[in-house]
Amino acid sequence: MNDQITITTGSANIIGSGVAIPIDKSNSIIMMVKGVKFEFVFMEDSALNPDRSRQKNYLVELETIKNEHNKDSGVKIKLTNFDNAFGMCNTDRLTLWEFPDRNKISLNFVVYSIGPNHKQIHYCWYFGVN
Repeated sequence: MNDQITITTGSANIIGSGVAIPIDKSNSIIMMVKGVKFEFVFMEDSALNPDRSRQKNYLVELETIKNEHNKDSGVKIKLTNFDNAFGMCNTDRLTLWEFPDRNKISLNFVVYSIGPNHKQIHYCWYFGVN
């Protein structure tokens, strides 16, 4: 973000937004936000589609990332079956990290899938007490 622009919504500041596209058929993207590691992992699971309908169920799972000293250092965000060319998103902002001073990092995102192993994630990071 530009240091000369401040964007606020509700009780949070928008601290970053943009688009990320994995390269080399990678299924993950890693972002560092305020010193915290966030890893997006794109997964497919046909078992989430038991009735074989055209619309697959999708799933967002969060997993704590530990550093070499077994301390919490980030969050792995597993995105399963986010495979729609028109986009799939979270409907409520995800609060992913809280600092000792009660400030929180949260996120909204949209994932577009243009084909197998080709995703785009549009993201907006928030920081504040909320």
